[in-house]
Amino acid sequence: MKSTHAAISSIGILVALAQPGCAGASQPPHQGIQLLSYKSNEIDRFIHNLGATGGVDRLVRIPGNDGIRVVLQSGRAFDLLCNGEIRKLVFPSSQVFFDEHGEAFAWYEKDILRFRHGIAASETWNVIRVDPQGRYFVYGVGAHPDGLTRIYRTEDPSKPFGLTPILGYSAHVFSSRDKVIVVGRTRESTATRLIIYTVKHSGLEAHETIEVREPRAWFSGTLNVEDASPDLSHLLFAYHRDPPTGTYLYMFDVSTRSMRKQGRQRSFNLFASCDPIRRSK
Repeated sequence: MKSTHAAISSIGILVALAQPGCAGASQPPHQGIQLLSYKSNEIDRFIHNLGATGGVDRLVRIPGNDGIRVVLQSGRAFDLLCNGEIRKLVFPSSQVFFDEHGEAFAWYEKDILRFRHGIAASETWNVIRVDPQGRYFVYGVGAHPDGLTRIYRTEDPSKPFGLTPILGYSAHVFSSRDKVIVVGRTRESTATRLIIYTVKHSGLEAHETIEVREPRAWFSGTLNVEDASPDLSHLLFAYHRDPPTGTYLYMFDVSTRSMRKQGRQRSFNLFASCDPIRRSK
């Protein structure tokens, strides 16, 4: 396992870019945070200009840093920092997941989900979802006998830190320093639920459950969470309805329970503290 972990260690190359001011943001949830939305061809052109080829797998915030990580399907990645630096990274595949320091803590080896320290998931084809801050994650393809999904810390994948009734296949987890939010569906209902947990020394303690209502009462659709602001004050949802309506992004305010339309969904949508892609043009 040492050789696998060594292969996952990143190779860093720093490149300086001239940086004009940041591009405008769409309805920022609070000071310093922007909602960014990109078409796939915009990201493809940016990566091509950096000399890279191959498709883009995903965009994520860089845990523990300011900026965006662009992960390619080839396993290469670029950290685009708000200070103008670009770091080139190499991983064994695109299916690598990061802890709060931006380091790989889990990855797929063929169809097996593996973790640091030689730990492997017991079932094949496990679905893993890691919170954008890199602190917590859920994984699993089926429900446990008690119907509860286990929540783990990235620093200790061997022991559950909390339990949630949100079904594992639908669960998405987000965190701040003192709170965790899990979004998804339960056995009892197909409605989208948001459960807020308080972080205690001994584990996670459920604090509040909120039902996220669809933005439209007629001609209903499907809500899927895409991201959360770092302070967990706002969540970003994609609301899909059949053509000709299509899919639009909505910002959900956790305190007021209100939804605000943001525009059409694009290929990549996330909160970030700057826009290092558009401002480098």
